[in-house]
Amino acid sequence: MRWNHGVVLALLLAVVSLPGCKVEFGTGDPAQLESRVLGGEGKLVRFDLVPGEEQDVLISSKDVHLQKGFGHLQVHFESLVFELKPGIEELSLEEFVVAVYRQNEQGTLERVAASREQDVDDVELTSSRRRHVVRQKEIAVGQALEACQSSCVVKVELDYWKTAATGSALAGLVRTSVRTGASAASAPVVVGLSAGTAALFQSAPETAAAEPPTQRPREERWETEDRLLGGCAWLTEAEASAALGRTMRYRDMVGGSNHCTLEPAGGGEIVFFGVAHDVPIFDEAMKMADEVEMFVLGDRAAWLPRVATLWIEKGQTTFDVRIGEPGQPPADIDAARRKAEAVARMLIGKERGFRSSVMYTAPLQ
Repeated sequence: MRWNHGVVLALLLAVVSLPGCKVEFGTGDPAQLESRVLGGEGKLVRFDLVPGEEQDVLISSKDVHLQKGFGHLQVHFESLVFELKPGIEELSLEEFVVAVYRQNEQGTLERVAASREQDVDDVELTSSRRRHVVRQKEIAVGQALEACQSSCVVKVELDYWKTAATGSALAGLVRTSVRTGASAASAPVVVGLSAGTAALFQSAPETAAAEPPTQRPREERWETEDRLLGGCAWLTEAEASAALGRTMRYRDMVGGSNHCTLEPAGGGEIVFFGVAHDVPIFDEAMKMADEVEMFVLGDRAAWLPRVATLWIEKGQTTFDVRIGEPGQPPADIDAARRKAEAVARMLIGKERGFRSSVMYTAPLQ
């Protein structure tokens, strides 16, 4: 088929002349050209993303583009970098979002919107591979336009897993390592779409309190910021005290471990317990025991009187509860069993309210 060049030219001129139709040929304001790349409208806001303070993962990006999209906020990253902080040897990335906040009357930030989770769960950062770069990424954030017209705060938030080796546990039967959920964020950036401005967010200076803050009770602290510090997160001091009928206190709270030790406030026999997931350790323990009393608790349970230890299997989780120091079973072995069962019932009835999992390698030889 042969084209009539005169007809083609006439058609092109007719399209350009249509009301509301604009054709550009690669000239003009660079910001306008970039806005077409983003598929957005209005002013284009550009800024550098820098790492937040005291983060194990440093999140950064040069020349981030942010603009009003069609019903959402559009963010473009030429390259988004996740890098291990010096001194951190290993962790596993999971997912990240672009989060939008507004500053309330008290000067603190309230989240108003976030993008869909962006998966990076196949990425392991190690001492030999300390950074991961996501290139040419465009992310839409819904429900954020109204907040960002005058002023909003934007940052990238990452979820990841930290792994800590803990040697052997559960009566020395297995080698363990613990994966603990954690998060990191970039430094927040204040964005104004209407004015086309961006700057690092500066929090309001703290004012002196009328009274010095009081130290929160130990139990309350354990249920909040300390709840990922080891196996003691399975059982609070108050729960252990209720189960045993006397005041119990943590003797150790080992971060990254799968075990916990409690002792009576006035002295006496300690209570030690460990927790294992997704490993057939119950049968392995029974093979090594020279005296076993099987009974029903959870899915199945076994009392080992010579070591004052109770083993319980519930679903994919195995617990061991020991009364007394290793190798020093209490004189009253029946009372020890009652204590172990009381603690075990508390453990198997607990719901995990935080993200932490324990992984096990092969049993010790």
